[in-house]
Amino acid sequence: MPEEKLIGPVEVARDENGFWWHPGIPAFDGCEDPAPYHAWLKEQGLELKYWGMDSDLDSHPYYNGSAAHCIGWDPEAPGPEWFLLGIFDTEDGPHVHWARLTSEGRVKAAQAWLKGIEQEYGQEAADKCEDILMEAEARKQAAP
Repeated sequence: MPEEKLIGPVEVARDENGFWWHPGIPAFDGCEDPAPYHAWLKEQGLELKYWGMDSDLDSHPYYNGSAAHCIGWDPEAPGPEWFLLGIFDTEDGPHVHWARLTSEGRVKAAQAWLKGIEQEYGQEAADKCEDILMEAEARKQAAP
């Protein structure tokens, strides 16, 4: 079974209509059924928040000639730990998707990071890094 590549924040370069989609999101064979996308989010260890442009703006000229756009809409992340998954058009107008790691996602990310340390620097370095992570987690749990 191939190793799942975890995604995270990347530079956002919106297109001429203001839309953008994270390059790490699979195509899902062009399927419009949201179930594979939501299953993939769960596998990634990601929590999703989303809303439509109309929640942020009182009015917006959604159509510019014949093309739909969301130029001028700059949705803000729900918090500092959230990263952008996409700003895209739907039947209900433009929507934004933000993601952040769940606790399970943080564990997966730490495991992937440790595996990279092991491959790059060897098992001893990975073990030391794991010890540091475990110590930091213990301190965090002990803090009031």
